[in-house]
Amino acid sequence: AIAHFALASGRAASVRTDSIWAFLFSANWRFRSLGTDYFTATAAISPLQHFWSLSIEEQFYFVWPWLMLAIFTALMYREVTFATARRVVFATIAVISVASFLWALHETATNPDGAYFSTFSRTWELGLGAICAVAAPLFWRIPDAVRPVLAWAGDRKSTRLNSSHTDISRMPSSA
Repeated sequence: AIAHFALASGRAASVRTDSIWAFLFSANWRFRSLGTDYFTATAAISPLQHFWSLSIEEQFYFVWPWLMLAIFTALMYREVTFATARRVVFATIAVISVASFLWALHETATNPDGAYFSTFSRTWELGLGAICAVAAPLFWRIPDAVRPVLAWAGDRKSTRLNSSHTDISRMPSSA
């Protein structure tokens, strides 16, 4: 509504369309279909462009629980143990995440702007979090003396990765 009064009619219509896509958690696909370059400062930027990441997150949260429920339901009929079910879920998440990461590497090299907004190129990022959630009980087995060392090593690696990227670095990459 504000866009109608604050922007020119053509721009207001575009923002109105963006708002519908954002409401439906599909803004990333809207911006991908428009060929939006997230890092371009010369073109008019949608005030709703930042909804792309929320859209990917919500798409993940919509599909992921149903997928996990389907796996658990299928395993329930086979009367497997909870530990076995956890391993199957872990393997499923790992396979999907690796496939997504490989797709992200391919798409980043061939269509970087499209890869930036792609649900399929971003699923691996959320998949890593899902892997950590499934593996969480294993973290309690790490000895107390080792935990600070692992935390320090992870922090150093994260710092090195963050400082090795430039404004033109492609994501994901092997930096």
